[in-house]
Amino acid sequence: MACVTGDETGMVKVWDISRHRGATVNFSYGEQSRSRGIMAMCWVSGATEQCLLSMKDGSVSLLDLKDKMILSAVKKNTVAASATSMSVVGDKLVTVDSNSRLHIGSWEEGS
Repeated sequence: MACVTGDETGMVKVWDISRHRGATVNFSYGEQSRSRGIMAMCWVSGATEQCLLSMKDGSVSLLDLKDKMILSAVKKNTVAASATSMSVVGDKLVTVDSNSRLHIGSWEEGS
């Protein structure tokens, strides 16, 4: 079982929490930069294999946990206001920014 965490420095860590002795880092992604801090994360589907990351610089990245890599990164120029202000509904990404504005659109490139 995995747990995904992101922090204000832009680091994303995937933890293996299946051991009863404690969690261990399975892999990590990102360069430490406060300008790319992780603002919110959400699963793309119920399969919990892909995670979307909203970053402080306005980009949205798709992290594939199975392949341990970023599949895409798209500049959206909107930042999720809090850790719980982003969700995938059907094929749309729904975010709420710090001004309480609702943004609905595709999270895929070119959309």
